[in-house]
Amino acid sequence: MENIIGKRITAALAIKNVMQKQLAERLGVKPNIVSYWCSGQRTPNAAQIAEIAKVLGVSADYLLGVSIAPTTDKELRYICDYTGLSDRVVRLLHASRGSCIV
Repeated sequence: MENIIGKRITAALAIKNVMQKQLAERLGVKPNIVSYWCSGQRTPNAAQIAEIAKVLGVSADYLLGVSIAPTTDKELRYICDYTGLSDRVVRLLHASRGSCIV
């Protein structure tokens, strides 16, 4: 079985520039627990997934592999999932509306 949750936690930590130890402190768990999650040796429970999402500012859908976009903006996440584009690309395209892209 693929370790999607662990990979997504690791990616979210990198995006937010947060260390595993810092996440562990915020969640009130031992640092080795976060390491187990990231490596796929263990899986966080539903309450922990919700709290991880909150702390890292990503959606639980992203952590679970339901959405490709880490954003908590539901409309942006829908556009990303529909188009397959990253939230960064969608934001850039939105910002460039009205300007000519050559």
